This record gives sequence, C-alpha cells and structure tokens, in this order.
Amino acid sequence: MALRHHPSVNTAIQPDDSKGFGGMQTSDKLSYGIKDACEATGLGRSFLYQRIADGELPTFKIGSRTLIAANDLEEFLQRHRQQA
Repeated sequence: MALRHHPSVNTAIQPDDSKGFGGMQTSDKLSYGIKDACEATGLGRSFLYQRIADGELPTFKIGSRTLIAANDLEEFLQRHRQQA
C-alpha cells in the first residue's frame, strides 16, 4: 500500500480507508510533542494544555519533554468527533 502525504500534516499517512486522524493513520510517529500535536491536529497549544490538565488527554514525560502517544491523540480526536 503506497503512502501519501497530507498537505496539512507533515507525516506520511495511510489512504482514507484506514483508521486514525479523520480516517487517516499516521505511520511514522509513535508520539508527539505539544508543538507537533498542535500542528498535526490544528488545535491550539492552550486548548491542548487545558485538556491535559483536565485529564482528558494523557501525556508522559521522557526527560523534560512532555509527549502524547499517537494512539492517545487519535482516541482523543475520535471521542470529540463522536460528540459533534
């Protein structure tokens, strides 16, 4: 299956019939820093930090970096898609 690049996300993604962001799945990232998560989702930094503080978006630390697992970010987006 050939990979293609989505213009608004700087990662390779699977075709639309796979699971993930808006029907697409990232294939090269296991986790995102806050800045990358903002860029990948189009959500603001303050918004993400508030969801993290509320416990709605899990994070973990490696050294001083706060990271969000790709599957946690995808699940977060899916929950909000279902609420809309």
